[in-house]
Amino acid sequence: MSDLLATYLPYITTLINPDPTLSLNELLIFLSTVDRVRTNGNELPSTEILHLFPNIEDLVITKYKFPTIVLSEFKNLKTLNLSHGSLEILPDLTPFPLQTLDVRQTKLTKIESEKLPETLKYLHSDLETFKLKELFDRGIRIFTNLFTEVYYEQEVIQQDSNLENSQLLQSMQKQIQELVKKVDSQQFQIELLMQLVKSK
Repeated sequence: MSDLLATYLPYITTLINPDPTLSLNELLIFLSTVDRVRTNGNELPSTEILHLFPNIEDLVITKYKFPTIVLSEFKNLKTLNLSHGSLEILPDLTPFPLQTLDVRQTKLTKIESEKLPETLKYLHSDLETFKLKELFDRGIRIFTNLFTEVYYEQEVIQQDSNLENSQLLQSMQKQIQELVKKVDSQQFQIELLMQLVKSK
């Protein structure tokens, strides 16, 4: 572990700005107390570096540049944000007490329910709503961005219902217009007939 730390010491220094007087062993102990890591994935030299933070609870790597991630070290992980990056395969998250997952604007094409822990409460995702139905059914609150929460019934079922209602209304309006035209035509014919009768 000391070798790993020595390799990535310059990056660690810029990431958390530790006391420069600490020895490598003291720094390792310090890193074990860090529970929050936020960084830009473009600057992350390797996922190997994450193992220097065994007690991470809040891990945010925006623009994460790898197709998947190994999280076996992080037994306390509660928040994982890999948004705006290259994540293609969701790792198995069931071993972790994860509460919030952010995978917006990644290369994920699906989110398997069986890979998510029972503790998950919030999911940030921009996948099509119908692909998330199983997660809605589990009671997970889903956000399409940082501010907009989506509800499955309102987003999909109600939307379909509104569409059907709208189409039905348009059809009824068209039928009414045709009836009015027909009545107007009949009324015109009656008036014309009356005029002919009067003229005779």
